[in-house]
Formats: sequence, structure tokens, C-alpha cells
Amino acid sequence: MSIKVASITKTNPMEELKEEIILALKEDFLASIERHRLNIAIMLRSPTALQNHEGFMEGIIEELRKIGDFGSLLAAVEFMDTHGKEEGEEGEKK
Repeated sequence: MSIKVASITKTNPMEELKEEIILALKEDFLASIERHRLNIAIMLRSPTALQNHEGFMEGIIEELRKIGDFGSLLAAVEFMDTHGKEEGEEGEKK
């Protein structure tokens, strides 16, 4: 006969808050990337959407820069999230 002992894990409120913040940042960056991707799609379908037709390519490049900026921020948050899970509280690798 074996007796199963339920493991009781206490949740750390600070850890939960950290996870919520990380998730909110990721969702915000992804939404920003999508917004700028849609801007490019609209510009490509309707070049008249830009008031200054001479700035068409510059407008697309600016949207691509914004996508790159938010993509970099997303990658940085994901790196920090992964890196933080691999380290102990004192910064030592587990």
C-alpha cells in the first residue's frame, strides 16, 4: 500500500506579478508589431493613403523600423524571461 502525499506549493505573489508584467509587455509589443504590419499592408494596397506620394517608400521604411523596434523589445523581454528562469535568486545558474 502506498500513500500519496499532496505537495503543497505556496504561490509567491511577487513571482505572479512578474509573470503578469512580462505577459502584458509581450502582448503589447505583439499588438504594436501587428498594428505596424497592417499599416504597411494598407499602404501597399492603397498608395493614396499617404498624403505625400513622394514619401511612399519612406513611409514603409518608417513602419518597418517601428516593427523592428518592437521586435527587438519583444526579443529582449523573452530573453530576460528565459534567462531569469534559468538563474537562482542570487544570479547563479541552476
